[in-house]
Amino acid sequence: SMVLLLMLRGRSGKAARESGEEAFNRTASMLARKHRLTERETDILKQIARGRTAAYIGQELYLSPHTVRCHMKSIYAKLGVHSKQELIDLFFK
Repeated sequence: SMVLLLMLRGRSGKAARESGEEAFNRTASMLARKHRLTERETDILKQIARGRTAAYIGQELYLSPHTVRCHMKSIYAKLGVHSKQELIDLFFK
């Protein structure tokens, strides 16, 4: 996807050979550890970074959209962001 391609832009050596999905998961894991996200928050972080809506995430993870939004608020607070776009920007900087 385009989001994954953006992650690889400007990289060289081993990082350039790493697949987009591997780089995506590595970044998600690093952010999760750094900001002490729960496993469920990490799952949702990955979906948000892919631009998914609360309704879509809820369907994928068998959660209500309300529960997803509650997790999103917690994720935003832990990461110090205020919107999906800020989270995406943080994820891909």
